[in-house]
Order: sequence, then structure tokens, then C-alpha cells
Amino acid sequence: MQRRNGGKRPKFIKQTPGLKIQSLIDELGISQPKIVDITRSQQTAQNLTECRLICAIDQKDYYLYYFLERHPGRTIVFCNSIDCVKRLATLFGLLECAPLPLHANMVQKQRLKNLERFRDNPNGLLIATDVAARGLDIPNVEHVIHYQVPRTSENYVHRSDVLHVRIKMV
Repeated sequence: MQRRNGGKRPKFIKQTPGLKIQSLIDELGISQPKIVDITRSQQTAQNLTECRLICAIDQKDYYLYYFLERHPGRTIVFCNSIDCVKRLATLFGLLECAPLPLHANMVQKQRLKNLERFRDNPNGLLIATDVAARGLDIPNVEHVIHYQVPRTSENYVHRSDVLHVRIKMV
């Protein structure tokens, strides 16, 4: 089998982002293009460390407990459903981790009380739905764990907007 180019390897040209955009414009034949950058200047926290743990679904609880025991500090665990929050809050209550649930079916007074307790405890554990992902100002949160991957990329960013560590369990 003979190569079309006489046996030579194909040449790859490394392009800058500007050259890539220009070649795309040329290929599409667009005249007078207008480029609008819709990316946000700050998508996630600058000092963020991410990690991903791959584990079987039936082992997620073990990994989560291990992480919480090995890495103390103010931690938020995000779930996609109220049922998951309730189940984890019950489980980690039995394991004496003092979890504080937060979800939309709670009365506002209880939500605020749990947030206050979480803020006051340097090793607090908040187990929440995405109701806690937006508009909350919780200082010194050290860990955010995506127990369930969020349904949208926006929620992924909001969950970890100002945090140092984010863990995704898949």
C-alpha cells in the first residue's frame, strides 16, 4: 500500500486560536465576519483543584465517607434530587458526621438555620440540591463534592464558583 504523498508523513501545522478562526471563516466563505466572545471572564474559581473518582454506583457512599474522614473541612455534597439528599443525610447522620440537609421542600426557616450551622462549623457537612448552588455566600468552603453530576454545565460552574476543591464522583 502506497501513500498518496509519496511515502512522506502528512504535515501538521500548529495554528493559534486566531489562525483557526480565520481558516474557518475562509472555509465557510464568510465576508465581513463579526466575532462575539460569549465566554465569561471567570467561569470557575482560579485556585480550584479538580479531581475525578471513578467508582461503581454501589461504592459511592463508601468513597464519600472515606473522603470526609480523610479530608476534614467545610464540605458541600451536591445531589440532583431531594430523595438523594434525604438518604445521604440519614446515612451520614448514622455515621455521626452531623450532616445538614438543604433542599427545596424544606421550610425557609429550617434552610436558613442549617446554613447558619454550616457556616459556624469549620468541619460542617452540607448535603444539598442545586437550591444551594446559586446566590449563597458561604465563606471558607474547602470541598465541593458532586455526588451526582449536575444536569447542566451552568449548575456545575455555580456549584463550585468560589471553592478550592471540587470532587466529581462518576
